[in-house]
Amino acid sequence: MYTFTDIHYKHQRKCIQENSGKFHADLEQGFRSLSLSVMPSIFKRYRKIKTLGSGSFGTVYLVENAAHTLFALKKISSPKEEKISSSPLSEEISSPKDNAYDAFVAIEREIKLLLRVQKCRHVVNLLKYWVDHNRAFLLMEYCERTLRQVMRSNADIFTSPSKIKCIIQQILTGLKFCHNRFILHRDLKPENILVHNGLVKLADFGGGRFEHADVELTLPVTTLWYRAPEVLLQDTRYTQAIDMWSVGCIAVELLRKGDNLMDGDDELNQIQKIWKFCGAPTEDVWPEALELPNYKCCMPRNEYLEGRGLRLAFEKCDVPYGAVAFVCRLLRLAPSKRIDCKGALGHKYMTRDPLPCHLLR
Repeated sequence: MYTFTDIHYKHQRKCIQENSGKFHADLEQGFRSLSLSVMPSIFKRYRKIKTLGSGSFGTVYLVENAAHTLFALKKISSPKEEKISSSPLSEEISSPKDNAYDAFVAIEREIKLLLRVQKCRHVVNLLKYWVDHNRAFLLMEYCERTLRQVMRSNADIFTSPSKIKCIIQQILTGLKFCHNRFILHRDLKPENILVHNGLVKLADFGGGRFEHADVELTLPVTTLWYRAPEVLLQDTRYTQAIDMWSVGCIAVELLRKGDNLMDGDDELNQIQKIWKFCGAPTEDVWPEALELPNYKCCMPRNEYLEGRGLRLAFEKCDVPYGAVAFVCRLLRLAPSKRIDCKGALGHKYMTRDPLPCHLLR
């Protein structure tokens, strides 16, 4: 059993924190050495074809160079402070370290995260970057489709257990690489997972963070349908387990042919759906939840047994051996009991027939 209570994990995380200062200084020095005159010339060297997408952290364009090679160019224009959306459950939560920072910090963070994970083929590849005082351009490899687009246009993947396992295996492999370097993605969803030439790649690290011991993190994070219960209950000391919850939600969606069980309309509705399908926190199941700020205002309306709702939801689904147990391990309520990437990759669902195919075609 592999969980987030491992002593070796805590020791490694402390080492990363101690060395992060030097890495920060090195990257900042690299920023200072960049010539700002290069910024206006970017779209002279790379012709903009169309806009691929946009979000709170930037806009992504499809561009090509003189040799007609396609790339994805992400433009980041960061605000002076990070905005924390309000919710019916709480007032805004702000931390001086997370919110009162200048644009340089936000830009630096995403580039620093991407540079740390460049050796993994299951993470989108950063090729070049240009940085100004309050904006940046990131040139990345171009991937044809998002996982969401694949799910909508290729219904065959839902009838192939091997292809579903292939997708999940590659997501977990990329995420394991990130977690081993103490990087939280914080926004895993089908729209932020790319598929290209048979490879599945994690993308959009705009919301990512390095995980440090004893440091409070911002709330809320992660798109609502893929948001872990500890985040909804305002636990500001969340861990890599929030990414594992998101993987569990994606796995449910793949196994149920595109049907996301926990598709709440707002945070209160979302947490009630989590209680219904994944169980309600108790002293035995997740005692820490009872002390979290939002617990009293969204207490379960009924007594739900942990995992029972998920098992009932899969009763009429034709899924491979171990699939339901697999998603139940990913969607454990208590973060400390949630399976990690290593444990998920070694789970009986992933290691027994039908095995993952080599490539997603």
